[in-house]
Amino acid sequence: MKIFCLLIIAIALSACDQKSSPDDAKERARAEEEAGNDVANENLANRAKKMEEDLRKRYRFYSGVSHDYFANFNIGNNKYKAKLTFTPTLHIVETDRVRALEEIQEDLNNLYLNAQVVIWSDPDTIGANGCVFEKNRPDITTGKIQLVSTECPNRFAMKLTVPNTPSNERDLTSKLLAEALLSGTQNKVDYIYSQVNSKFNPNSYEITFKRVE
Repeated sequence: MKIFCLLIIAIALSACDQKSSPDDAKERARAEEEAGNDVANENLANRAKKMEEDLRKRYRFYSGVSHDYFANFNIGNNKYKAKLTFTPTLHIVETDRVRALEEIQEDLNNLYLNAQVVIWSDPDTIGANGCVFEKNRPDITTGKIQLVSTECPNRFAMKLTVPNTPSNERDLTSKLLAEALLSGTQNKVDYIYSQVNSKFNPNSYEITFKRVE
């Protein structure tokens, strides 16, 4: 009799399990779907945060170098003047709004550094030679900026600098200044060194531009 009762109880429990299993399966599936959505949303949020941080860092560098610079320099016995102007293609505004990935990516894709360089002999300004360099992407980790254009006879290899930097320390100085801009501990640079190569002259020359206050 005892065995018979145990069998009845087991059959009843089995019937209850079978009756509730479809609802349980749906509930588990719903919970798994919600958990998957939560993970996907978290991954998207983390990705957006990293992209936003990258955009802000790039803009800090671009904004830190964007300004007018002026230089006096000599080539042999001849005196020259030069003006350098950097401008970013976008102005990034700080916001607390959580932006979509597409918005951030669009800004990353369209953020460039435009440049214009004008060189003229001193004191003559009639023979000024100017070049425009559009959509440049500087190396923001080293501070190096390459200005090259098929329409310009001069190529400019630039680095961030400070006065009286020895030639063997230019790379390190430029890197340290770039890091300061990226971290936000410094919001501008005052000097930019450039080596200039011309299509019409095998010899290169150097210019140190100073920020115009």
